[in-house]
Amino acid sequence: MDLGLTSPDANKRSIDSYHDRQRITSFFGRVNYDYQQKYLMTLTARRDGYSTLLNNRWGTFPGISVGWNLHNEEFLKDYIGSGNSINTLKLKASYGENGNVDAVFKGQTTRDSYILQGAYGSSKYDGAVGYTMTSLSIPNLKWESLKTKEIGLETRLFNRLDLSLAYYHRTTKDKIATLTLPQSAGFRTIRTNNGDMSNQGVEVDLNYQILRNKDWNLSFNWNTAYNKNKVLKLPYNGVANNRQEVSRFTIPVQRN
Repeated sequence: MDLGLTSPDANKRSIDSYHDRQRITSFFGRVNYDYQQKYLMTLTARRDGYSTLLNNRWGTFPGISVGWNLHNEEFLKDYIGSGNSINTLKLKASYGENGNVDAVFKGQTTRDSYILQGAYGSSKYDGAVGYTMTSLSIPNLKWESLKTKEIGLETRLFNRLDLSLAYYHRTTKDKIATLTLPQSAGFRTIRTNNGDMSNQGVEVDLNYQILRNKDWNLSFNWNTAYNKNKVLKLPYNGVANNRQEVSRFTIPVQRN
């Protein structure tokens, strides 16, 4: 309820009552499994609910990671161990999902808890008071989902050198973004789940222990990464390959 239109004149009460509240409720579970320090597995699952969303408030995001400690295998003890060039060797792989809703408020000066419900405001036309829609209702907006796959290895060499290699591929689905509307719509923009994109790359981390005794500890660390982004899907905008700000007219230029 809002009584903000009462008179604020002297000796008259100004009455205005409002509330603003948003909530996130989360449930999280995890199971760890370790068999003889050789085979490792972690299962996770979370379910999140967000009050600002309307018809799609709940999202479920699972995850799994597995690891294999090759240095603990009997058939490799002659090749991997403290007395060999390769001291430890672990292979790992994982898949996980998580959700994001921060983009709902992108470009907003405040985090309006009811921004997706739509609103009306009063205005005058020809002396008469009427109501017009001031913000669009967007009831079907849903969680932005990030799905990540990763494989890699970790090893220790010569009892001094730690090396970690990983390749990852992340896909963002149902990306929350602002879609520009034609002027005839009456509104400039609208929030939509309007695209997918991928992000993949390689990460390398190297740590070399130069010196370690009771008084000194000296090591060298180096890490690097290569990353590549690609847009997978965008809403059709009438232009080939969804190019933006392309002129309608092309003027040929003749060179002598």
